[in-house]
Amino acid sequence: MNEFSTDPFSLGEGDDGVLLLHGFSGSPFELRPLAEALAEGGFRCLCPLLPGHGRDWERLAHVGENEWLAVADEALEGLRAAGCKRLFVVGFSMGGALAIRLASGRGRSIAGLALLAPALSLHGSSQLYRSIFRQRWATRLWPWVSKGAGDIQDRNVVIPGPPRIPTSAASTLDRVIRGAHEALPGVETPAIVLWGAHDRVVPRSAARVAAERIGSGPARLVVLPRSAHQLALDYDRLTVATEVAGFFGQISGRDDGEGLHPRD
Repeated sequence: MNEFSTDPFSLGEGDDGVLLLHGFSGSPFELRPLAEALAEGGFRCLCPLLPGHGRDWERLAHVGENEWLAVADEALEGLRAAGCKRLFVVGFSMGGALAIRLASGRGRSIAGLALLAPALSLHGSSQLYRSIFRQRWATRLWPWVSKGAGDIQDRNVVIPGPPRIPTSAASTLDRVIRGAHEALPGVETPAIVLWGAHDRVVPRSAARVAAERIGSGPARLVVLPRSAHQLALDYDRLTVATEVAGFFGQISGRDDGEGLHPRD
């Protein structure tokens, strides 16, 4: 696989399967180092590309949360079909909101959740854009906005992504966020929440809401002191991998995740 590929991937083998869900306008690239570390620790990892993302980014204006949840469901079934006895889900940003919705109402059929900067609300400027582009007149005037650079402290990391984002997708993101809030109390799956102290996309209050209001909670909230929004790619990526692997390992009876080595 190309180092900068946005393609979906499957890594590792074993009885414990991990579904990884990337963020809004992002790609599986955002979670690749974490998946590599989990696969090294004996987990089978699957990270699909959500419709309207990657090379298909122009379709983002025409797809929504139902398509994304359907892809996530299909991926879970794929892990079951591969022989996984326990299923875990990692959700980053919007993927965290989708993971909450995926787990809600399923009892303990999903063994564990790791929510990385879950998008239950957005920082001021992002929230403003979202509010404006919920209006049809605004999307007619400005059908696209520039994607911009990823929110990351480690400037040596180059994050591939689309050049533009359709503004009409803001209403879809809004529905995902509202749906996640409604779904939180119905989540019986044990969870861990991680958030970067320099995050300029998702505020700490969103991570706190996820940790405190999740039905299986309160969940442990881990603050990464050197990282921004892109937790699995940033300076604290080894800590992220260790925390997630350790949490899943406790549930599955594995070791605590020591010795994991995400790529530099």
